[in-house]
Amino acid sequence: MKEVNLFTYCGSSQMKEKLWRDMFIAHIFGVDMPEDIEVRRLSDSIKNGISGKEFSPALASLLILYGGGYIDDDAFIRIMPDCENYSDEIAEVEKILVEQGNDEGEDRYNGRIIQNVLMCAAYSKKFDEMQQIDIQSALALYDSSYTIISDGFVHLKDKEFLGMLLENDIDFAAVITDGKNISLEKLTKLDIQNGLDNGDFNDLKEYVERLMKGEKPSELSIKDCVLLDIKDIAYLTAVYKKPYYKDFLKYVKSENIHFDDNFAQAYEDYVHKCKMKFTIRVYPRRRKICTKFPCWFDYNVPDNKAQEVVEIDLTKVVGNEVEYADEKLTNIALDRYLRSRAMIPETVLEITHGENVYFFIMKTDKEYDRLDNDSFRKIPFDFDDIWTTISEWSRDKKIRKELVGGKPEIIVTPESEWEKIKPQDREYAKRLLEEQVQLKEEQLSKNKFMQKLCELKSNAESELKAKKAQAEEIKQKKADFKNSKNNRKDGVNNA
Repeated sequence: MKEVNLFTYCGSSQMKEKLWRDMFIAHIFGVDMPEDIEVRRLSDSIKNGISGKEFSPALASLLILYGGGYIDDDAFIRIMPDCENYSDEIAEVEKILVEQGNDEGEDRYNGRIIQNVLMCAAYSKKFDEMQQIDIQSALALYDSSYTIISDGFVHLKDKEFLGMLLENDIDFAAVITDGKNISLEKLTKLDIQNGLDNGDFNDLKEYVERLMKGEKPSELSIKDCVLLDIKDIAYLTAVYKKPYYKDFLKYVKSENIHFDDNFAQAYEDYVHKCKMKFTIRVYPRRRKICTKFPCWFDYNVPDNKAQEVVEIDLTKVVGNEVEYADEKLTNIALDRYLRSRAMIPETVLEITHGENVYFFIMKTDKEYDRLDNDSFRKIPFDFDDIWTTISEWSRDKKIRKELVGGKPEIIVTPESEWEKIKPQDREYAKRLLEEQVQLKEEQLSKNKFMQKLCELKSNAESELKAKKAQAEEIKQKKADFKNSKNNRKDGVNNA
């Protein structure tokens, strides 16, 4: 065979000559183009535009995607100049198609899907305004329940979902196309809200259907807005429409919880902690100052602690697949607590449920009424004024107890002293005064009792001491008598 200098065709690093080299190698190996496969060829304008570009594995894979019909001219032109920056994304798409080719089942990913997810991942790297995502995340966003990718950007399919995103400060933008150049113009929250208020998103479903058919709008509108926080969307979608998701998202904002891989677990923790878990504290009535309606003042006496504190978890009772109103959950928890208890009427139950606190008062041993938190906690009189005046009366000895009509009553002298207290507070002041006198008498009685105990102890000690002295005296007398007797005996013997 006559020698052929193939290096005449593939002796440089230019793209065309590198392609010649690969073609020669394939032909030498006896590998020719399969007759039953037709590939797309680059137009002369595209070939001329990339002929001077250095050949690379990323460009080779991109060309295969183009030749296989998975990306069109526009997508190729937009990705090709910086394809080395998107080598990981291109390789991931290639891997997906290799696995699909080896699968005997029906193809899951067509050219529309592959092109859109690749462009979306590439744009997320290109535009600083967008959150960066990988190919798998882009696949999850493509034609999901709430999103679609068109021309590489994520659009919304659901008006209600849009409202939820707006409440959670997700950023949107308008895509500005100027010839071959694409830029993003960030939209304000007010822009989107005005669009919602004006009904611009009412035909969002029909608009998305046109996008899915490849139809592009004739003029730009607010409906064309695209998502910038495309990574956060995946986390929000994971909890959207789940039981208590609205309350959870408010909790996320208040607690500054991040959108990350722990987001789903944060939701589970929230449901258990703030929805399924209850703390019940029991407070018996300790005084009767406020007789017209229940008041925290009659229960929250100094040093008073809850008579009982019980934790109740409803996870196994109601499950976590159905959302119940907080009121119903609270009633379920209360009923479970009261099931094995007989309560004293007028006992107050304080229920802590997440960040909320509720009060209930027992009507019977099992029946209860909900108390208004503000009304229950509000003291219906000027306590500081009353307490200052009572302390003054006590110091000046103006309080005494007398029998009036055969019954003991608390008297303040002179009667004009009552004018120091507001008329509407005098009823409460009288009961507070009676309470303080009673407490003082109880304390005095207790002191007298302690005094009597001390006296009994002292008397017992004195009596014991006297008996001990008496015993010592008798003992001494016996000893003296014995000594005297012995002395007399010794004297007789000596005589």
